[in-house]
Amino acid sequence: MSKLIAHRGASLLALENTEKAFTLAAENTNVYGIETDVWLTLDNVWVCSHDSNPFADKNIHIYQANYQDIQALPLIIPKAKYQTLVPSYICTLDKYLDICQNYNKAPIIELKQPNLTELQLINLLTKVKTNNLFTSSSFISFNFSTLDLLKKIDPQTITYNLIDSKFNQNGLGKRGIIEAINSQCNVSIRAILASQRMIDLIHAHKLLVSIWTVDKQNQGQKYQKRGVDFITSNEITLLNR
Repeated sequence: MSKLIAHRGASLLALENTEKAFTLAAENTNVYGIETDVWLTLDNVWVCSHDSNPFADKNIHIYQANYQDIQALPLIIPKAKYQTLVPSYICTLDKYLDICQNYNKAPIIELKQPNLTELQLINLLTKVKTNNLFTSSSFISFNFSTLDLLKKIDPQTITYNLIDSKFNQNGLGKRGIIEAINSQCNVSIRAILASQRMIDLIHAHKLLVSIWTVDKQNQGQKYQKRGVDFITSNEITLLNR
């Protein structure tokens, strides 16, 4: 039976990647895991954000700023229905991990930042291990070398190569599947690519298949029948039984 992963928290109910979104997702018993995107500030604080510049001033990038300088900056609220949540502020990885631990949810951590060093990744793994979440955590990325480095640091790290159809014109989509199989890395794939043949191929190599992003119940049921292991959704009631 497929398990549900909340995409950037309960992102239809609250601003994505915020403490509120994570908490709402964590409170729902339908949710297995909570996905987030992480960046590292200039002074080595991990924070949750899809983009490097989620602030009103688009010249401010997380990786170029110290945490104390961005922690009180209001985040952009892109949808009118979220206006009641103004102001919203950037959430730290520590807070996200606390929520996952308190509600027994699996952390799904996407590494957005390029060129992360071995020392920085050791720091990240240490944080997850300190919260006793290592065995339930998964790390996902489009950057295969980052995932390889994580596995080098600790071979028990659970990793997923992200595969997106928009890369197919350059052959990267297909290459990503091949690299995943060769490196024994699980696959997190855009739902439109998740044919029965592709799912069966990945499972034949004893790897797991996660898909994103599915928000309609009939689509969720379709991919459940195809046997995917995880479905990432903005709709935390997608797989309600």
